[in-house]
Amino acid sequence: MIEFGIVVVRQRSGLLIQFYDSIHEIIQISGPIIHQVFDPGAVQRRAKSGAFGCGQTNDGDTKNIRTDLAPDRAFTPATRQPDFRRLYPKRTEAVQTVGEPESGSLHRGSRHVRRQRELSISYQKVSEVLLEQGKFPEGLEAAQQSLAITKWLAEQNKIDTDWQRDLAVSYDWVGIALLDQKKFSEAMDAFQHGLTISNRLTQQDKTNTRWQRTLAVCQEWIGNVLQDQGKVEEALNSYEQSLAIHKHLVEQDETNKAAQYELSVAYNKVGELLEKQGTLEGAFDAFGQALAILKRLTEQDKTNTDWQELIAWVEGRIGQVLEGQGKLPETLEAYRHFLATADLLASRDPSNVTWQVDEVNARWCVAKILIRTKDGDRDEARRLVTEGMEISERLKHERALNLAGQDTLNKLNDIANSLDLPQR
Repeated sequence: MIEFGIVVVRQRSGLLIQFYDSIHEIIQISGPIIHQVFDPGAVQRRAKSGAFGCGQTNDGDTKNIRTDLAPDRAFTPATRQPDFRRLYPKRTEAVQTVGEPESGSLHRGSRHVRRQRELSISYQKVSEVLLEQGKFPEGLEAAQQSLAITKWLAEQNKIDTDWQRDLAVSYDWVGIALLDQKKFSEAMDAFQHGLTISNRLTQQDKTNTRWQRTLAVCQEWIGNVLQDQGKVEEALNSYEQSLAIHKHLVEQDETNKAAQYELSVAYNKVGELLEKQGTLEGAFDAFGQALAILKRLTEQDKTNTDWQELIAWVEGRIGQVLEGQGKLPETLEAYRHFLATADLLASRDPSNVTWQVDEVNARWCVAKILIRTKDGDRDEARRLVTEGMEISERLKHERALNLAGQDTLNKLNDIANSLDLPQR
């Protein structure tokens, strides 16, 4: 049983989260809140007025609101692995698209049916945040509650395609929660249910881009399960099917920036597995396609840090592939691009620990190639290592240096020995 609850409001600055004593309290009040959820001002006004059923401090500020729930990041040997679940809105896809029917089916049927649909949305919103907090059993329970409701709704009208699509998304959501707990067999079963529904829908109407996108998302999650199981060939096949759909979606509407961004991520997923297989030329091509798309997008909106963050990651991966091919001059150029993008991001938000760690990692990447290159500038290598150590020390002093950052600091210390620099 979930022992607490939350209501989530997405804002550009992060997540606004309101805690409750039980999940049932959330579900009881969440129906009216759903229609306010994308109006942060309205939600905050309701929170401060006590309309969410929570206490207030003496100065009128609502208790128990947090906006610091950033997910942990993993690292690859050369450069940080971005959290694709955040950069590519597939996890939020399950939340944001359920309850937004094209045909208006939300307004058909009884008030009870509409209420049930709202409850399924509420459970999914709760599930999202619980999973991001690492509360996987609780997140799974909420996702399963949502699935149970969408199953019931789909049974009420089996020809309603919007409800069928909601059911596919709900299965995907349960699969995500199971995958977070490394329950691979159960997760695959959930995703396969979603895939079956999505395939049936796209066969009914091959022009429906919304259903095609749902199918692409499901294919990628299946690829994620297979990759986690070490089934690289099968995972690559799923990723390539997802990539083909994303290509088709972009061809249908080349002005759709979201579709282009997701295509770049699909290329990255393929590139990752090709690199893991040792197919470095193919990986280089896939990463290059992703980078070209992201650069075009960034030219249209230079303020979008999500795109720039993924650019930094891709530049690092391209450098890693070239390093694996022994092409040191090209590797150095790629890592310099990575460094420039990392510095740009870090300068925009000095409080962003992830971007500060990227700065350190990029310095390590450039420095290690300078040392390996016959005519490499060792003075530049010393400067970069020293700068990286200083950033790491500052983060350590602020108690913000995570395990990945400590790992990079250790690598800098190894390089420092060869450059006759003191260790940190």
